[in-house]
Amino acid sequence: RGILFAVACFDVLGVHSQPEALPALLGDPSTAELTLGILAVLACEAVGRTYVSANLRCVEKMAQLLKEQPLDSALHTQALAAMQRLSLRRATQDCIIELGLVEWVVGVLGWKAEAIAGAPSEFSLEFGSALLLNLAMRTAGKRRCAAIDTLMVALNLVEHWNPQIRSSINGTLYCLLSLRSFRIHAQQSGLEGILQGMHARARRGGDDIYARQVEYLLQQLNPEDDSLEAEAGAESGEDDEDDDENFLEEEELAGLLLGDRSGHAAEETLRDFLATPAVAEAQSHAFRDFLGKQ
Repeated sequence: RGILFAVACFDVLGVHSQPEALPALLGDPSTAELTLGILAVLACEAVGRTYVSANLRCVEKMAQLLKEQPLDSALHTQALAAMQRLSLRRATQDCIIELGLVEWVVGVLGWKAEAIAGAPSEFSLEFGSALLLNLAMRTAGKRRCAAIDTLMVALNLVEHWNPQIRSSINGTLYCLLSLRSFRIHAQQSGLEGILQGMHARARRGGDDIYARQVEYLLQQLNPEDDSLEAEAGAESGEDDEDDDENFLEEEELAGLLLGDRSGHAAEETLRDFLATPAVAEAQSHAFRDFLGKQ
């Protein structure tokens, strides 16, 4: 975590001082993979998301790579991990909704040939469904979901064996059912009967958490006043005070994205970059001030 905070404190990636640097690194095949891996790990912490999201040109380039790279390739995996984490930030949400990532991720989750080639891995399903949930929390994201076949895609995954995927899909449905037009479509499509069957199976299986999720969906599907829209999702300009999720303890993700880049070779590479005692002391003071503001 200290290294991550230091990257943000000293603007190591030039987000503020050289905003063209990250898009250029992402556009270079020789550096794109490592750059995406670093960004994905940075995005595991709120301070890293704040730092990276300040460069929306970088976010746009990541979205482009995500849509262009083959499904479950190294670049795709890293771009998806980074984008899912960054999508907790509202500025990023606005940007990638406009770039068409709602339509893209629904295509991936639904295995639409025009969006992907081949079936998505469990990694793509888990991070893709979490990305969709983050975007469905916004009014613009809800409307884009409602305009395409999101309901059928969700129903194909709502009983997936992976609880993370199930929870993300249930959360997405809950958000979308706040739209009266989507609610009417869901009612006409027989969602109530499907949910009742899911609830009974969850009860028989002793899965109380899943049963409660389904109960919330049934309540959202049949509100007391069906003529009203639920409170609108978070809008542009609101702050990100609720974005305090940290995922850096997920060492498997860091290992997957960055690999083993430690050891003697790394020490040799960094030898010529050691700071003088005076510079090190000044940096230490700056770093302590930075940490005090977090």
